[in-house]
Amino acid sequence: MDIPVTSQPIGVIPDPYHVWFVSSRGVLFRVTCPFRVVCIRAYIPYRVGDLVIVEQVESSLPYPILYRINQVYIPHSYFHLLL
Repeated sequence: MDIPVTSQPIGVIPDPYHVWFVSSRGVLFRVTCPFRVVCIRAYIPYRVGDLVIVEQVESSLPYPILYRINQVYIPHSYFHLLL
């Protein structure tokens, strides 16, 4: 069973295949692409509850963390990490 993690990403390290998260217990951990996320807010074409694969991560202004999903960069705030 997939469990959505309430951790929040805190930053992208200098390589587009890793992102740092802080768990709800304050534990820092790194996730390597590809990883799975669940959509928590609709973002066309994704609906709430859709499971998708993050291919890469990127950082830009005004979005500090973007997930590349199916060749499109989307703000991380539309998704929760799945472990």
